[in-house]
Amino acid sequence: MIHYICRNGQQDTVVPFLCAAGDALRNTLRVTPYEDIFSRGTLAAGHLIFTDLDRLSGHELEAAHMVARSMRDAVPGVRVLNEPARSRQRYSLLTTLWKEGINPFRAARLDDTIPALRYPVFIRREDGAFGPETDLLYSEEELHDAIASLPARGLPLRGRIAVEYCAEKNADGHYRKYGAFRIADRILPQHIQFSRHWMVKQDTNVITPAFVAEEEQYIRHNPHEAELMSIFDRAHVEFGRIDYAFANGRLIVYEINSNPAFPHGNHRNGREHLRQEAGRRLVEALMEADAPLTTTGTVRCFPHGAAVQTSPAGARAPRRIFQMVGKSALLDRAIALYWTAVPESFRRMIPAELKKSAMYMLSWLVMREPG
Repeated sequence: MIHYICRNGQQDTVVPFLCAAGDALRNTLRVTPYEDIFSRGTLAAGHLIFTDLDRLSGHELEAAHMVARSMRDAVPGVRVLNEPARSRQRYSLLTTLWKEGINPFRAARLDDTIPALRYPVFIRREDGAFGPETDLLYSEEELHDAIASLPARGLPLRGRIAVEYCAEKNADGHYRKYGAFRIADRILPQHIQFSRHWMVKQDTNVITPAFVAEEEQYIRHNPHEAELMSIFDRAHVEFGRIDYAFANGRLIVYEINSNPAFPHGNHRNGREHLRQEAGRRLVEALMEADAPLTTTGTVRCFPHGAAVQTSPAGARAPRRIFQMVGKSALLDRAIALYWTAVPESFRRMIPAELKKSAMYMLSWLVMREPG
């Protein structure tokens, strides 16, 4: 069994994928919120995938490290993907790649002394996957004006960075952004997004038969596998999706998302077969990562020196649509109902911020303690 550990309210990245996978992952992947582990102090023996590390406070990162250490001490042969104390987050990753000459661009924290930057730049949060919060800024004066406007928008400087913009269009006039997963020892291409807009996101993606064919070749042949694995290793990240592009003939990295949206084939845009193929490979990689363990039972995560309460060898978790723990099963069922019952045409009309706010509210209602 593998614990997919994420923040409450962030399960929507993986739940549609689990719905599509059905029986294939029913006894393999269990979505487990940090909040459950921190409040109970115990966790069933199993491999660990830590996600949403950028959304944890310093104290929570230390607690997550204790969970990893306790599981390792108690369960021989357990795999821990994304060590909480080692995995680089966005700012650290971009700074490291710039210093090592892999990326030709860098980032600067807004609440620190800002060095001389190469323009244009844009402002974004260090954590999360919400994308740029400004248009491209073409001078130091524009950057200072944008920074000065943040407090009035209710946006603190802390946790925000200015990033030097780096991208280039192909001869066909489109930007390309590639996305590939790493699961343990495997690199798995997910998609290419094509756009005429400098900010390449799902809602600016252009789909043509030629682009679909190009994306299919990318998924089938995995052309950047070795280079991507090297970058993941530099980041100390064993699970996540890397978003990257090419500029001046070199591979450049934008981010590694530890809790990315999995492909699930629900979009009807001529690329469903590619999402299904990418999803099939991810299922295979997760099943491969779920190596058998000789230890079963419950691990005490706090304090150090975990003990295991043994259970009969070969005992299996009950067959449920999601292997969740506690109240979070209800939350994931609600997410699953949304993805299966709400038509895609309607889902696309709902602003992303509204969907995220609804997710946080639902999470609070389901997971809050009485009184």
